[in-house]
Amino acid sequence: MSEKVYLSIYSKGFPVTKDHGEFQLIVPNNQNKLNLGIESNLALSSNWPAFISGFYEISEDLASNHKCILFESNQAAIIKGFPVREVGKRANVIVLIGTIMLENRELNAKQLAALDNLVDYLIKQYSTILAKNDQYLIEQLKNGLFLKDRVFELNISQSENISWYSDLLEEKKKWENIKGFSDKDNIIGGANVLIGTEADIYNAGLQGLVDGFYDPISKAIFPINDKLKRVSIPVVDDDAFLALKKDVIEIKETLQGVQVTLQDIPNLIIETIHATLNNILFNAKKKKK
Repeated sequence: MSEKVYLSIYSKGFPVTKDHGEFQLIVPNNQNKLNLGIESNLALSSNWPAFISGFYEISEDLASNHKCILFESNQAAIIKGFPVREVGKRANVIVLIGTIMLENRELNAKQLAALDNLVDYLIKQYSTILAKNDQYLIEQLKNGLFLKDRVFELNISQSENISWYSDLLEEKKKWENIKGFSDKDNIIGGANVLIGTEADIYNAGLQGLVDGFYDPISKAIFPINDKLKRVSIPVVDDDAFLALKKDVIEIKETLQGVQVTLQDIPNLIIETIHATLNNILFNAKKKKK
């Protein structure tokens, strides 16, 4: 079953919506059209404008490699920002959010890797289009014609970095209260686990923003406070396990005995009939004498 990806795009200098003052939501062209959850929460976040402005001076290569992954109930999203540059025009920026609606299905590494690839591809395409910044483009954005359908089908066959995401999700299963993963430059986007090291947290002064870090080398999550909780795994008592195993063996032996008894019933019936017939014949012979 293919997953649906909902796309939302923010930029600057397009008088389409005024939801964020300096930055505008251009796809969809109305904040009321955003899905509840990750999309709407980001739109209302006080950190969101600062997050967007962080992509003005970044290089395209660095922007492409940045990671910001968010999770919410039955949703997962990848956010990417990209500089928009055109000769003779002022610098601009584009931020794209790709959100998967999971509908009670577990997220897997192929889906997340494919989502990353899709968002990376689309943001590069749209940054080129937005760089034109002409009147025709503005009219399209105003009328909601720039991207009539913001829902995309996720093609998991076009997935790279699957092993990286597989390691990440496998480790995530061991912990509760993870909102997302991000590198240090994008942490204000809403993630609470840094992709990096403990030194990165303290060097960048992120102690108040994150609850732990994911080390890609050791492929492990390390909490820095008590907000991240390990998922509790039931511990089996050895004595109780042995007692249960003994009970199971006894029940099995009893059932096997019952089975043998049931198998012997036809033979017992035949033997009884033979004995009865022999008695009848023996008594008949005695009477003749």
